[in-house]
Amino acid sequence: MRRWAIAIVSGVALAGPAPAAALEPGGTEFWRGGDSCGAACWEHPLDVAAGGHRLRVALDRPVLGGDWRVELRDGGGAPAAGAVVPQHLYSGEAFADAPAAGRWTVRVTAAGVADPRFRMRAKLERSPVAPPQPVAELPNLQALPPWDLTFAFPITNGSGGGPSQGVLLPGGRAGCHAEEVQQERALRCLRMAFGVRNTGRGPMDLLLGPGVEPQDRPLTQRIHFSDGSTSDRAAGTAWFHPSHGHYHQADAVELELLRLEAGGSLAAAAPPRRKGFAHANELLREWTMFHPTWRLDGFGLLAGWGDYYEWDRPGNFADFGLNPDGRYVLRLTVDPGASVAETNEHDNVGYSVIDVAGERVTLLESGRGSGPGDRCRILVPLGPEPDLPAAAAQPPRPADCPADTVDPDPPPLVAAPRPAAPQPPRPAAKRPAKRCPKLRRGMSRRRKAAVKRCRRAAAKRRAQRHG
Repeated sequence: MRRWAIAIVSGVALAGPAPAAALEPGGTEFWRGGDSCGAACWEHPLDVAAGGHRLRVALDRPVLGGDWRVELRDGGGAPAAGAVVPQHLYSGEAFADAPAAGRWTVRVTAAGVADPRFRMRAKLERSPVAPPQPVAELPNLQALPPWDLTFAFPITNGSGGGPSQGVLLPGGRAGCHAEEVQQERALRCLRMAFGVRNTGRGPMDLLLGPGVEPQDRPLTQRIHFSDGSTSDRAAGTAWFHPSHGHYHQADAVELELLRLEAGGSLAAAAPPRRKGFAHANELLREWTMFHPTWRLDGFGLLAGWGDYYEWDRPGNFADFGLNPDGRYVLRLTVDPGASVAETNEHDNVGYSVIDVAGERVTLLESGRGSGPGDRCRILVPLGPEPDLPAAAAQPPRPADCPADTVDPDPPPLVAAPRPAAPQPPRPAAKRPAKRCPKLRRGMSRRRKAAVKRCRRAAAKRRAQRHG
């Protein structure tokens, strides 16, 4: 079967024979291209053994921009599958069902690329295994810690794809979007990229409830089971973002700015902020794992995928205010209200350590955990880079620390051909909200002023709650 991810992108393949990797059912292969091994990695042979259920090959790159294409050719040289990674995505994956035995070729082409680094992976999957009883396949949400930090004024706003662009205008509110000043009275915006990833076996599948734009709407989480059936549960609120023009999961993340004191303790440097997310599948993480594949009925994150919000997006900031230069910790908590059902509610926190000197911001460390003093912390690469910095080393974790909650690579699932009809969503709990009176003809000047103050206060509360 031929399966294509997106439309073909033009590019020139840099050919060069590379040693063939023998893939038996269940076997994997990993290699890198670009500056790590030269042109040979742009065309890579795979000796595919008989008996494989599915061949899957993925590409990941650390920098946005340009268009990449992965093409799989079977032993006869015919195209069998492909995937495209456009300028606004980091990763893409191609699938070939029931691959015939023989020497396959993985060909990578690129157009408009400034940074040629990329990495590849392949797996010949075994036939699916059916669990004896249906199992709820839940997501496991984790933070992608803040990176790409700046006080620059954003020229882009995250809606056009490609790298974020801005200009450094020292001092005051120069780094803030207009809506951030108007709605949240931001004083000095420390901008950053951050995100959410799903390391569970199941997807985070979120569906909008009844309602019309721009009203808040109930949000439903669809739980997928190993036999193909589903069930629905209430999962909080969806909020319409005026400048983005679409709905977000409200309160998807919480961001804290903490001052790192001389003794290693942390002190609040700004009030915590919550922000909404319109999750999308942008990058593969846990590169050595091959998660089960699903199809979303709404929006969210597939198993193994993550989503970055780049620093130019409205709401991607901490109000640095009048804080002095020094060391700070940015702590990101995913799903702080526990609205989404997942396998582990205790690994949702990530952090980054930064040094601020004037308008210069240096990222020093990122990890999973509450901060650099967390004895059980797990260091992670900075942003979408594939590896830890050269000078970084994971400190020993004490024996009583919980195990890393990234599950081991399981066998693929088999789904029943007839999924059960979804259950009707339960209505989301309604929060009491103060209603502002309408402006009416004949109102006194004092009454009109009171109504306007009420509306401004309501808009500020919504912005603080949803990001």
